[in-house]
Amino acid sequence: MRIEGSFYALIGFLFMFYGYFRAIDEPMISVVLTIFSLGTRVLLAYLLSAVPSIVYIGIWASIPIGWALADLAGLYYLHKKAVKPAD
Repeated sequence: MRIEGSFYALIGFLFMFYGYFRAIDEPMISVVLTIFSLGTRVLLAYLLSAVPSIVYIGIWASIPIGWALADLAGLYYLHKKAVKPAD
């Protein structure tokens, strides 16, 4: 719990992205970020739990890693949208 709790700012940013994308009328991006976050957390928990030296720590660490990756995906989309050439 200490591992996950020290990274709660990441889920805060992710919730901010959810709200932002809904506000600009792109709710599908919020859904994609949610699925991406959950999918990476599950996959990482499965993979990291197989490493004998970090079994439980790997499972707990997968949560903030999934949040961080979803945050990066949200930032990437924002950047891509901001640099889009004007029509």
